[in-house]
Amino acid sequence: MHRERDLAEELACSHGPSITERRLRDAGDTGEEDEEAVSGPAFLDQDGACCHLVPAHPVGELAERLSRERGEQPHAGELGDAGGDVSWAHGNGTVSRVGVLDGWRRCPRCASALTHAAGRVECGACGFVHWAHSSPAVSAFATDADGRILLGRRANEPDAGMWDALGGFLEEGEHPLDALRREVLEETGLEVVPGAFVGAFVDTYGDEEGAVPVLNLVWEVAVPVGEPQPADDVSELHWFERRELPPDGEIAFRWLAPALRQWITRALRASGSV
Repeated sequence: MHRERDLAEELACSHGPSITERRLRDAGDTGEEDEEAVSGPAFLDQDGACCHLVPAHPVGELAERLSRERGEQPHAGELGDAGGDVSWAHGNGTVSRVGVLDGWRRCPRCASALTHAAGRVECGACGFVHWAHSSPAVSAFATDADGRILLGRRANEPDAGMWDALGGFLEEGEHPLDALRREVLEETGLEVVPGAFVGAFVDTYGDEEGAVPVLNLVWEVAVPVGEPQPADDVSELHWFERRELPPDGEIAFRWLAPALRQWITRALRASGSV
């Protein structure tokens, strides 16, 4: 359990403007924003800065519910190329190519043969059961007092050399907000306070066959006064003006570029700058 409040409360929408909206409003706009909002496979409230997560449902049921509540959304695999051809298969809003458990043949506990069932593997000898799942990760949409956005250049594969949001995978038993603080500290040397919840985005960790599906949980983060220093798996840090993000082809993973541009556009609209 979290020390102060549970995750559901952390994800609930705040009544006031988000960090980004306040900073964009305070920084002012230099002209009309011409970025079009790009919808993604996120649990987003189209009118607010964050969202209420829906309860867990079977995939088909969840896709139908999101379709009814949020309007039509492109599939997860369509994010990276504006709906064109993609290298993976997708259905009902999920990302899949090769099942995470497809290569499992022997039990990791007793080495007996495993039996494959729907979404899981079972060991008849020792009772071991493991369910296929997306690996949870956290990302920070980090801004300074001028509304600039902090991105890090990836030092390692996948997508080495490309720009990425700060963040990483959760450790076992770690609360997502604790993971967010830890990852930003490791990658920049700065302690931050998470702000509004942005959304949940599904992707894979790389493009190769059998890449791990990832559930990315994204929060706004206000970067305090101080000069961030790249460390850990980040080779470079750079502040980008909101109108001068890197080209989509230089941004890591499929989900990130559309999510960033949608987030910026929605914040500008909410602050009255568009």
